[in-house]
Formats: sequence, C-alpha cells, structure tokens
Amino acid sequence: MQGLLTGTSENVLTLTSEEDAWKFLENLQKEDFTLPRDISFGDWCNLTIYLKGEKWSSSITTSIFPVFEQLQQSVNHAYAKAKYSKKVKLTKEEKEQLEIIIKVSEGSSDTETKINWTALGKACISKMTNKQIFSLLVIIALLFTGTVAHKDHLQNTRDIQIIKEANEDKKAVLESMQFMSEQETTRMTMLVELAHKNEITNDALKDSSILHKQLVKTSTKATTSKVNGVELTKEQAEILSKSPKTEPTPKQINGVFEVLSLDWKSEPHKISLRRVSDKLIIAPSFQLPWLSENAKEVMKNTEWNESGPKYLQAKINARFSKGKVVDAELVDVDPIEPVKKD
Repeated sequence: MQGLLTGTSENVLTLTSEEDAWKFLENLQKEDFTLPRDISFGDWCNLTIYLKGEKWSSSITTSIFPVFEQLQQSVNHAYAKAKYSKKVKLTKEEKEQLEIIIKVSEGSSDTETKINWTALGKACISKMTNKQIFSLLVIIALLFTGTVAHKDHLQNTRDIQIIKEANEDKKAVLESMQFMSEQETTRMTMLVELAHKNEITNDALKDSSILHKQLVKTSTKATTSKVNGVELTKEQAEILSKSPKTEPTPKQINGVFEVLSLDWKSEPHKISLRRVSDKLIIAPSFQLPWLSENAKEVMKNTEWNESGPKYLQAKINARFSKGKVVDAELVDVDPIEPVKKD
C-alpha cells in the first residue's frame, strides 16, 4: 500500500488492523524502535455503523447525519490545528480535500465513512518529525474510529450512570453491561495520556467524546446497532444516552424577602417571595398549624398590611435540581422593618 506521507510503497508499514495500530503506538514510545519510512492504514480506521430497524431497511435516515457532521467537524478541527496551530475557517479547496466519504452498502443500512488521513498527515510535515506525525495520526485514528475508544465511552457513561441512576430497574440494566477488558482499559489509559501531551490530539480527544456521544444517541433510533462491531440494543442505547434523574439537593435559604403575593386558597398555602440580596424569586408552601405562634402573627399582619412593600426575615427549606428551586417549604418568619428597594 502507498504511504500516507510519501505516496510510495517503499518501506511502508501497513497497519492492517486496530491491533496493529495499538502495537505500533506502543512501539513508538520505545527509544530503540526503528521507524519505517512511512505508514498506511487498513480499513480499520474507517468508521462503520450498522443500524437495524423498520426505518433502516436498505436505507438511512436523517437521524444519522449528526454523526457524519460531527466526524467531519472533528477532522477539520484537527487539520486546522495541525496546519495553522489554531481553529480557523478552512478554504473551499481544503474542505473538499478533507471531505469524508460515506459509503452505504447495497441492500442494507451499513454505512462506512472514509477519512483523508494523507491530507491530515501532510499538514504536519513542516512542523513535526515523522515519529511525531505517525503518533499523531494513529492517536487521532484510534480516537475517532477505534473500537476501543467507543467501548471506553460506553463504559465510562455506564459507570457514571450507575452512580446517578435512581431507578433500580435501569440500574440493573446498566450493571449488566460490560464493555472493556483489562487490556483495553490499560491501552485507553495510555492513549489518553499521550493525547494530553499534544494540543492537536488533546483537542481531538475532546471532539471524540462528542462524536461517540452522538453515535450512542443515533443508536436509540434502531432496534439494534453496531459501531465498528460494538453492538447495542435499543434499550441499552436509550439508558446510556439519557441523563439519569438525580435527587434534588436540599438547601436552606435564609434572608430578607419582599412579599410579592400571598395565596390562602391553596392547600398548603403559598407565599411568593423575592430575596432582597440576589432577587431570587421563590414560592414556598406553608401550613399555619406548623408555624410558631410568632410566625402565625407575622403572616396575618402580612396579609392585612396593604400599605407599601412588605418584608420578612424568612427561613426556607428548599430543594435544588440543576441550579433551580424545584420545591420549598417556609419554616419560620420574623417581621422586619421596610427596607428600600433597589
């Protein structure tokens, strides 16, 4: 095969499989390793996606397009960083040169995307040694199209979801999933460490995370999916792609509040308050029997006082989710002299 950098077949090491790529990357870390004049990639570095389902019989739908768009964007980012040392708008010619090729197998929903690795490699020639270029190309190929990288994303997502998932049935499904072997975990640790050492590959690592997340999201549209041979059922993909609901975080909110409204018709009663210090608006519930006698008196006076703004010193037990108050309960109140509004 022709080399990615020289275009010739002389002294070219062909990495025919992902296993070859991993071994080559490991050898590149050895001081006594003899470099080939050039390298070439086999079909392993093409992203292969198989989707099975009613809508995926001998066709593809637009739901898979975000995957192609993200892969294209990731390749463009890597090229721009390699050639210009920053993310810039590429020329029309450069975009055409980097344009990924999407192959759809006849009579199936099997798609394969081909990346122009030669263009990416040549963008680095004037700035890096051959060893650095080989390392960069293999790292990016493993991140974008490698089976292990996709399995690592699934494993990390699964581990995080297990911690956060409150639903026991979904947690059981998550615990039944196991994607990574011990060897694959060790290799992925090495890959991430190497990626962090170079700005181009470090950015590629971030882009690959978005890509693999999009791949899982797309897999929810099919009854069964395979990404480079890694199979997921629809149920697994749906659980992995959704952010699990977490229990709201309790927090006490104290301070001076302006009374905006008081609703005695609801049960429990509601009072709409705005905290003076940060304008936080909150509508805690309360029941008169639960309040102290002093608090009851304050609430009655608040209802009867119709002259000007009304203020309270309040203690409120609230629960927060994603930075927002989901519910709150008025614990105690004290009267306060009117304060000047901002």
